[in-house]
Amino acid sequence: IDTLRVTGGANLDLTAISNTMEGSRIESVEKIDLSTDTAANTLKIKVSDVLDMSEMNVFNNSTLGGTTLGASVAKHQVLVDAAAGDVVQINTTGWTTSSNVVANGHTYDIYNYGTSAAQLLIDHNATVQQVL
Repeated sequence: IDTLRVTGGANLDLTAISNTMEGSRIESVEKIDLSTDTAANTLKIKVSDVLDMSEMNVFNNSTLGGTTLGASVAKHQVLVDAAAGDVVQINTTGWTTSSNVVANGHTYDIYNYGTSAAQLLIDHNATVQQVL
């Protein structure tokens, strides 16, 4: 699992990174870690970022444990680790939470985007703001 780590109170705005005709400038990243330090970090992400940068079926019952996700998940997935004070900003429409999964000492809320193949697993510690 490739991880992009954000530290120092940074604001990572993936919506500002332009994609090319061939895909995303950030590819094969399945996890974003906001929780490494005690600073409050912010991530801004939209559905096209998830679809462009991540692989399908990375996180499922065998990789995370539990029974919530199933044996196979036909979605591009990004998992976000967060600590108290970290913020994840997503679209105001389209994302819905379905349930959560507990893995590696974290509880992740599962967000699906409409009928698209995009899924976010956001650490329950994060403040999720629907602002885009």
